[in-house]
Amino acid sequence: MNRRLRYMIALLAIGGAYAQRVAVLDIEVANTVVYRYDVADADKRAISPAPVPVTIDRAFFDYCLVEDVVAVNGRPAKGLHMTCATRMGFSPSPRPGFAIADATINQGRQQCNWELLSSDGQFVGRLVDGGFYPHAVLGGAGAYFGLTGEHISAGTSRSTSVAEDPSMRRINGGGTGKATFYVVPRFWPQVLVEPEGPAVLHASDWSRVSTQKPARPGEVLMMWAKGLGPTRPALVPPGVKPFATEPPYEQVNSPVDIFVNGVAAEVVSAIGWPGSLDTYRVDFRVPAAARTGAASLQVSSAWINSDAVEIRIQ
Repeated sequence: MNRRLRYMIALLAIGGAYAQRVAVLDIEVANTVVYRYDVADADKRAISPAPVPVTIDRAFFDYCLVEDVVAVNGRPAKGLHMTCATRMGFSPSPRPGFAIADATINQGRQQCNWELLSSDGQFVGRLVDGGFYPHAVLGGAGAYFGLTGEHISAGTSRSTSVAEDPSMRRINGGGTGKATFYVVPRFWPQVLVEPEGPAVLHASDWSRVSTQKPARPGEVLMMWAKGLGPTRPALVPPGVKPFATEPPYEQVNSPVDIFVNGVAAEVVSAIGWPGSLDTYRVDFRVPAAARTGAASLQVSSAWINSDAVEIRIQ
């Protein structure tokens, strides 16, 4: 092997060692309204049931944007996003009333708070990001404990005065859009893989799914997984304390999905395995229409998918 080839192989090895896996959270939003602080008298804020036009357009203008979360990665969800910021209009050639700078940036200080809920309103996780655009993800809580990343967004909004009553936001309407988070989670969902293969068992007799004993369409399987996040009722980060060893067992708090060949399977249950720190048992039903042969299997928690493993279906 010549020196150049050895050098290229070494570079590839170093790159692989330092590469970070990145998850994507596409968050769809609706009823987007920007409330602009144009009323100094606090007694005159939040009193008008109808929208109140705003006309001020210059630097040092504070506002709060409020919108509803309606889906994450194409799956129904609920939640809230609020951003409070100061408009500055930085530019190398600003219009009168805006700020001169080498960079072109609309906002000055800015902080975004995201509260993500399951489709039934259960708390899943919290994200905080801010700074200049694209925003740096400053941290997370719940299912997103300890993650890092960045955030971009696009969409429409309706601007109004803070004189408008914010309880009327959904009635008066607003814009729509999508926020995309590129994040590096501290805990990744994954199907546990043992030397014998993926830890996926037949629920009927706890035997391993294998080439010799494949799964069947419509059958209930058990899967051991990692990185599915907090469990109810404590909602503490995984690893803080062992899961309960006596019933009622601790349920995974985040939405858990199973995909067989990319098709959603029915999740029967998802619990923290009794006595473990970060091992979970997920029972699921193989889709009745699953094709036979090799099949890809993924687990998802808090809308973040694991890598796929292979099982056999007959």
